Amino acid sequence: MRQRIFCHTWPGLCVAVLIGTLPACSQSTPGTATAATGKPSAATPKISGNVCDLKLLSAADLVGVLDQPVNGTKSLPGDAQTCIFTSGTEPGAPQLSVSLRAGLGRATIASFTSGHMDEYSKWQTLAGVGDGAVWLPQLHEVQAQQNDVLCNVHPDVASAALGHPPVQQKLGALCNTIFTRLNLPHAAAAIGTTPKGNVLDDACAKDIAPADVADIVIAPVVRQGSKLNPQSCSYHAAAGATVTISLSQGEDGKTFWDMMSNPANVGTLSPLAGIGDSALHARGGTQVIARKGDLVCSVDITGTDNADGMQVITKARDEELAKKLGALCGKVFAARG
Repeated sequence: MRQRIFCHTWPGLCVAVLIGTLPACSQSTPGTATAATGKPSAATPKISGNVCDLKLLSAADLVGVLDQPVNGTKSLPGDAQTCIFTSGTEPGAPQLSVSLRAGLGRATIASFTSGHMDEYSKWQTLAGVGDGAVWLPQLHEVQAQQNDVLCNVHPDVASAALGHPPVQQKLGALCNTIFTRLNLPHAAAAIGTTPKGNVLDDACAKDIAPADVADIVIAPVVRQGSKLNPQSCSYHAAAGATVTISLSQGEDGKTFWDMMSNPANVGTLSPLAGIGDSALHARGGTQVIARKGDLVCSVDITGTDNADGMQVITKARDEELAKKLGALCGKVFAARG
């Protein structure tokens, strides 16, 4: 089983929901080994063993993917089709799992692109990888298929080089390397080249600019993304003050709004007029949640509890501060119709 982590930036709010094993976690029936130098065939190959057994990836292929060089491999008990690349024997050493499963590629990718996985996972299509691929930002995982062979690459989240934005391209490139070394043919028309999925672009990507937070944090800010929530972003000042904007939609948005609008869950909340269909702010005005239709926006500001942060944060508090934060949600709602 895997966990679906439902996280927002409000302190202490992180709900874990167990979800069923994805199709990628099923095992295909072992068959005869497919050599990396074999001739292309339209038929789905039978693959026995894993990428390490078949020497489809080497340590050199993983340079820049993990924070430390790969120096070994190990098998996954009970799964002959998965190989784990390791960088040490001590607890917490970075590692990367790669699975290769024949006959499950098309069905697995289709389970995402058809929307059947929307309830369980955040995903985006990943262009240029195999005949179709998806990126799971909350799991930092790539699933790709070519000629019905599924490639699944999953780094240890805590140790992968996740600070680099193109990490998904790096992981996807590993699948492309595997497909090439298996000499798999491409489909007549590759799928997944048009960006789509169920992950909202974060507000800092197109709606909220540094100038929009200038009267909240009165110091130069830099944009930051979130490793836990791909629909969240921040503008951060060196002194420690940070304005974070998070978005959710559909069932995720409804769940978050229901939790936050229930005073028993969060404490004292006050109405905030003029923002979307409905809006609330927490005591002190440092946190705001608003909804318009099925889009939910939350904004919070941190740094008010340390001396350095206080120096670069507006003196406004309570409803006056809440209105400033709420205006950011108002701009998001206006930009997204």
